[in-house]
Amino acid sequence: MAPQPAELLLNALSDDSENETPEKCRERRRRRIQLRRLKYVTSTIHRYASLLRKTSNETWAPLITTRAATTEMGVNPMPVNGWISIQGFSDSMDDRVVVKEEFCRSDVFGGYPLHFFAVYDGHGGPHVSSLCKQMMHKIMAEELARLSIQKAPETSDAGSGEWGDLVRVALEKSFSRMDEVALSTCACGKFGYLCGCKPMELGFAGSTAVVAILTPHHVVVANCGDSRAVLCRAGKPIPLSLDHKPERPDEQERIQAAGGKLVYQNGVRVYGILNMSRALGDNILKKVITSKPEISITERHLEDECLILATDGLWDVMSDALACEVASTCLRDGSSATATRSCYSDCADKTDGGETLFPSKSAFAAAILCRLALGRGSCDNISVIVVDLKKHSGIY
Repeated sequence: MAPQPAELLLNALSDDSENETPEKCRERRRRRIQLRRLKYVTSTIHRYASLLRKTSNETWAPLITTRAATTEMGVNPMPVNGWISIQGFSDSMDDRVVVKEEFCRSDVFGGYPLHFFAVYDGHGGPHVSSLCKQMMHKIMAEELARLSIQKAPETSDAGSGEWGDLVRVALEKSFSRMDEVALSTCACGKFGYLCGCKPMELGFAGSTAVVAILTPHHVVVANCGDSRAVLCRAGKPIPLSLDHKPERPDEQERIQAAGGKLVYQNGVRVYGILNMSRALGDNILKKVITSKPEISITERHLEDECLILATDGLWDVMSDALACEVASTCLRDGSSATATRSCYSDCADKTDGGETLFPSKSAFAAAILCRLALGRGSCDNISVIVVDLKKHSGIY
């Protein structure tokens, strides 16, 4: 049997990695992090605000807050939300963020409007994450709209029974269709690689995807890769997704059963290349890197405070518990948000309506989480969505 492209690349790199040890890799990584932290120490509030205004090249994406929909209470109005996406100390900006109000209606959910939130963390360039931003919600809306069921889901059976199975199948099919698009579309926009672009560069392009669909009674999350969704309920974090890492025993077993190899190269990596075990795209590694998502369906409660979706630029330096504590504090403490806004008001751009940099508590929470991740040494792109689930509960 002919060797796989990834195996050929691994053999070519073998001479450089023979003398590698975990201790040497960790030491080099520690030195790199220390150097990057030293560069970061001199940043100031004014520098931070000026960077936020540089949105033309997507180094700092704008903070977006979607106001509540005008739909009648009890029919799943759009919650207030805020997001931020920054390049950080990375050489390129490969993250993408999507928020879509009422992106579809489905008989499975009683015909009520459904809201879409997603973060995509690209690797090997922004090609696949950009495709996901353009198409994933459209594909998912098509698949969910096709579903029909005799009875709408009850609030007591979170993901069980016929409707839960239908939703899981629809989401899995959506990810599969998105993966096919990513594998067959060149970064230049031509279908089927009918161009002069370098195939090796495109072969390593891929993206994570964590998608949350907000229904009247449930939060449905589909995850592929190491981005993450966390629900804050009564001050406690509830993970709605699990990172797909090669260190996971079940993922190791799946990769090895498919004939893949795990190599320690600055951490455990598939063929010494990719530090995640599932992703969209990654044509050269597609034999072992699946696009099949893990799906969770969680019942909503009055105690739910907020939903956080973020790329690994946040989660690599922050625990679920700390992120929930920071976000819930920002959402509850209006005086702190107001005070911090006033600190930025002198150097922040204002809209025609006179609003300052943070038009909502959700946007403020997303910005604080991002700022905290930078302060804790994150060197990757950072993208964060914070969804305020209590805006219409009458609590605050």
